[in-house]
Amino acid sequence: MRLLRLLLASVTFLALALALLGCDGSVAAPGRPWHQAVLAVYPTSADTPVGKSDDPAGVRGDDSARLRGKVHLGTRRPNIQQLNDRLMNSIRRHPEADELLRAPQEELTQQYWRVSQDGSVADVVVWLKPPAGRYLTIAPGPPTWPSRIVLQAGRAAFLPHIRVAFPAYRDPENGARSIRTEQKLLLRNASPRPHNVSWGDGGPNPRTTVPLAAGAEMLLPDLKTSTNPVRFTTEYPWMTAHVWVFDHPYASVTATDGEYEIDNVPVGVPVRVVAWHEWVGFLAGGKDGTEVTLRPGENTFNFEIDLR
Repeated sequence: MRLLRLLLASVTFLALALALLGCDGSVAAPGRPWHQAVLAVYPTSADTPVGKSDDPAGVRGDDSARLRGKVHLGTRRPNIQQLNDRLMNSIRRHPEADELLRAPQEELTQQYWRVSQDGSVADVVVWLKPPAGRYLTIAPGPPTWPSRIVLQAGRAAFLPHIRVAFPAYRDPENGARSIRTEQKLLLRNASPRPHNVSWGDGGPNPRTTVPLAAGAEMLLPDLKTSTNPVRFTTEYPWMTAHVWVFDHPYASVTATDGEYEIDNVPVGVPVRVVAWHEWVGFLAGGKDGTEVTLRPGENTFNFEIDLR
């Protein structure tokens, strides 16, 4: 009888240990969601790799694919000389004109249009939108985005004028949960004089104003994803900048050659390509963009701005 009791106690202890460890023998990491601990024992098929999102609403990027393209002006072009003249007239009439006119030439040039000789357009924001009822999330692997975005306030202009930020993304396994990327926006005053810098988007990022001493810099509080760009201003009415804030990394700003590039884009599902220019607004397809289905490898999507 005593031997039987010992055998029963051993079996009970073994069952309890297996229950605590999990049926695959692994220990759940402290503080981690339960589904991450038992993900390895979910039934899978040959077409569903272990670790794939269980949320059917999630659209994950693919490191085998890239979207690139170019933004170009049509036959009609803006009168850039007229815009430059207006800016210089405003600066010369300002009480601080002597100080402002010491700014570098790039700050004394209008910032709305950056157009090359061949009509290529810089500072156009291009991004992806998910299908209706779904969301974009990131591909597994190391970060492909910068840890810090710098927005510099000079004597007479912000440089660069247009930026994109990616402070958070949707959890691939639970779209209701947001995960921080730890990317920060650094605001720097490169002017020898102080600036009162304001920003806001009329939505989730309320208007905020801070005094920024000459040569000072500050990390901005976490900006929230918005359907409008966050607009930055100073005490000078012509001095503005815009930052688009996304909850995914599938966004880019065209360079001086008018080209953009977005890496690790989702493939095999219909997504929408959206483009925005400060002066024109949304380009072809409007705010909903144009639907495309991207494939592994190189994908190209170009835009043309037609001023009418």
